[in-house]
Amino acid sequence: MSDEKQRQRGPSEYAQNEGARPTRRRTSFIAKFLFLLLVLLAAWIGWYAYRQGKVPDLTSEEQQKKMLQQAKEDLVVAEEKATEASKQFVSWAKLNIEDLKKRIKGNPPESKEEVSDLVNESKREVSVKDREASLGGTDKGGAGAKTAQTGAAGTKAESLMKLARESYRTGLGAYAQTDPSSPQQQIQSKLREAEPYFIKCLDLLEQARREGAGGAELDSLEQAAAKRLYDCRKRMELSRV
Repeated sequence: MSDEKQRQRGPSEYAQNEGARPTRRRTSFIAKFLFLLLVLLAAWIGWYAYRQGKVPDLTSEEQQKKMLQQAKEDLVVAEEKATEASKQFVSWAKLNIEDLKKRIKGNPPESKEEVSDLVNESKREVSVKDREASLGGTDKGGAGAKTAQTGAAGTKAESLMKLARESYRTGLGAYAQTDPSSPQQQIQSKLREAEPYFIKCLDLLEQARREGAGGAELDSLEQAAAKRLYDCRKRMELSRV
């Protein structure tokens, strides 16, 4: 018996199977897509039944044709609404200098002295806002901030206004460093830095207006950002000549 080879011991088959966990098969993209289509179809059929006041007979060929025609009409209406909304909303980024000039009330900064005055005004505004921030002041939107709607729409308008103010302040910080007496390299660098923030501010204000926002604050902020965007664009163009 001593000469008999010793059997190698290892984990039993039961222990091996116990430690192995079955791999979970991932749901394929096609399956998810088909499921989504079924959910959308069911939702639309429910909406169709609600408008008709009765559950449609899906086995009826005539009823199927009516539903298909209604779906086409709904799609056309949705496309028209989307097109109209896109026409009403024109990004300030697409406006050229002349278009910007038309959107500004009063005279935009043209001469070197006018630009210098606007930059100095921006410096003072930055200083005031920095002092308010150091004192723990909060952004309440000012007394002139008003919304024509309440509830969810009013909350959305207020959120858009807040984002617009934040974008304006960031752009203002860069624009305040573009004094005409500064080195040209610094001026152009800060103009390029400020421009997209003023564009974002103005686009957010447009969205807020569509959500019911209005009042003196919106108009004042829009004009302030538009003037500075105009100057950014103009001085950036002049540097290319």
